[in-house]
Amino acid sequence: RAWNTDTHTQPQSQWWHGSNRLENGSCCGSLRAWNTDQCINGRGVSTGAEKVPTHTCNLDSGKEVSLTPSSDDGEELLLKVGLKDNCISVEKGSKLLTIVPCKDASKWLKRKPFTPIEYEMLSSETKAMWGGDN
Repeated sequence: RAWNTDTHTQPQSQWWHGSNRLENGSCCGSLRAWNTDQCINGRGVSTGAEKVPTHTCNLDSGKEVSLTPSSDDGEELLLKVGLKDNCISVEKGSKLLTIVPCKDASKWLKRKPFTPIEYEMLSSETKAMWGGDN
């Protein structure tokens, strides 16, 4: 969900980026909170859960969260978690996150995506080892 309530004195956004390798070595099996070691723990969450758990990221933990296009143009995304058809959603009438069936879930947008300078500074060999150039 896009809330445009940020101000320079009261930022509301949380920045996230892909993290955790999939079994084939490609990126990304989870979302990591920017500048932390915390990833969304998409395993074992069930419909109705009122908290979206995090855990210390593990670069080889496999698929826990997937960004799945929900519109033809790919602009809107669902945040799928776990092995069932569950998604992270904003609870109606609040800003709290909950787990709901994907058919009832909030749609998410990528806003201002960018590649961090730290990644740009890596060698071509390291980028290739990490599964590509993006």
